[in-house]
Amino acid sequence: MTELRRVFIVCFIAVLPIASSSCKKVNPPPAMAPAKHDVDWTPVPLADLLAKVQVRPFKQVLTPAVGDDDDDGNTNDTPRLLWDSFLDYHSQFHRLSGKDWYRTSLLFRDRLIALAKDTGLDAASLSRCLDAFAAAPDNGVAYVPVGAFAAQYGKEPAWIVVYCWENIGRVIGKDGHTILTLDTTLSHIYVRVIQMSDAKEVAMVHCK
Repeated sequence: MTELRRVFIVCFIAVLPIASSSCKKVNPPPAMAPAKHDVDWTPVPLADLLAKVQVRPFKQVLTPAVGDDDDDGNTNDTPRLLWDSFLDYHSQFHRLSGKDWYRTSLLFRDRLIALAKDTGLDAASLSRCLDAFAAAPDNGVAYVPVGAFAAQYGKEPAWIVVYCWENIGRVIGKDGHTILTLDTTLSHIYVRVIQMSDAKEVAMVHCK
C-alpha cells in the first residue's frame, strides 16, 4: 500500500464519527405520492376505463361552509372529505389519454348518464350538471368527467362529479378543435359538488 493511499484511508475513517455525530435523529417524512417518473403513464384503452366508471349514492352528508345557509354553525370540512373520498377512485383514471380529449369527454358524459338511468338516480339533473360545466374544446384545459355520486349538501341534493383534467397546448386540429400537442395523460383531479336543482357549484377541490 502506498503512503498516499494509507493517508487517504486514515483520513476517511477519522471523518466518519464526525459526520455521524453531526446528524440529528428526525422522524421520517410523511408518505408522499410517487414522483411522476415512478408511475406508469402509458395511456390505457378507453374501453377499459369506461368500464370502471361509477354512478352511485354517496352516503355522507356534505357540510356547507359557514355563512352559506349553515344554520348549525358547523365548520366546513367538505374539501378534505371530497379529497379523501375520491382520490383513490380518481387514481384508476390517471392514465386516461389526453389525445382527442373532447370526444372522450362526450363518451364519458354519455356513460355517466346511462349509468344514472340504470341505477334509478336522477339522470336528468346529472345531464344538466355535466353540461353546465362541460369544457369547451378550445379553452386550453381538458376536462373529462369520470364519476358521479348522488349526495346531500346540507339540505340540498347534489351531484359530486369527479374529473380528470390537464392544461393543453393551443394547437388547432383539422376539425377546428384544440388538441394536445402530445399524447399526454389527464392525470390531475378536480371534484365538484353541483346542486341538482340549479346546477350551481357549491363546493370543490382540485390539485394544482
